[in-house]
Amino acid sequence: MPSASGPQGGRPHDGRPSKPIENEASRGEGSFLLEQVLASTPLSGGEVNSLPPEELESLKQVARRHPGRTFSARPVLEELIEAILGKQMRGMVASPAARAALVSEIAQTLYDDDATRARLEAMWLRLAENPS
Repeated sequence: MPSASGPQGGRPHDGRPSKPIENEASRGEGSFLLEQVLASTPLSGGEVNSLPPEELESLKQVARRHPGRTFSARPVLEELIEAILGKQMRGMVASPAARAALVSEIAQTLYDDDATRARLEAMWLRLAENPS
């Protein structure tokens, strides 16, 4: 583990280009953003009744685009996350590719947790039953 020996607690400059450090910062920032987004998303609890009407409508639009589709991390959960957090994420992550990667990581993290997946699947079934 590198020590924090730079003047601001960072790594000392060794003359190499800063690209690897930027990549490390991006990975660290991505993990931080993932934690922040997971903590703030109402999707992790699978509750749709507590959502503002415009967010609920965004989720119903996803259900209308996928009639009869079973719940899955991709594309269903990714689109649900984008529907709820898209605007917020565009403000936090400028690159469309980085946003897509973050959405994919969030979706997989939520999907991999059995309890969360069960709540989200139940939510998806409610949305799919009444997408209008």
